[in-house]
Amino acid sequence: MLKRIFTLTGILVLGAMMFLPATAQGLVITKERPQLVQESTTILTGQVTALRSFWNKGHERIYTEVTVLVHEYLKGNEGSLIKFTVPGGTVEDISMTMSEAPNFQVGENVFLYLKQEDCRLAGWYQGKYIIEGDMAYPAGPGCTEKLSADLAIPLEDLKQEVRILVAGGSLPSN
Repeated sequence: MLKRIFTLTGILVLGAMMFLPATAQGLVITKERPQLVQESTTILTGQVTALRSFWNKGHERIYTEVTVLVHEYLKGNEGSLIKFTVPGGTVEDISMTMSEAPNFQVGENVFLYLKQEDCRLAGWYQGKYIIEGDMAYPAGPGCTEKLSADLAIPLEDLKQEVRILVAGGSLPSN
């Protein structure tokens, strides 16, 4: 009798756990900007002009298509508008997020490192900088906010760094 009670209790506990919210955490390897430049097929500045969230074919995951009006290419050239998808978004009243992928906002000015893979952002969230004025702020994982102002870099310095690396040069050591 006692064995049945323990078995039934275990089944009920496991069943209840299925209804608890779960958080999955992935691992993103930290990459320095020279690594991002090397991995990227396209590096650009631009403004987010549209976002469109949708379900995948199996209706299992939500993705967001990001449309960017390109202001300047520093590597590659894919035309005046570029579109790419990131995991996550909201469709009707259902939202999905992925901690490794940054979010985007219409009207946001961005500096992007893109590659030719499923997730076009090189280094996931590390592939996005938010441009405000003459500064570029690294985007945080899973958020639209910029990281600490201590991590900001003057936009022109970031561009110059990329130009040097794309041309095959090396950066001065600090």
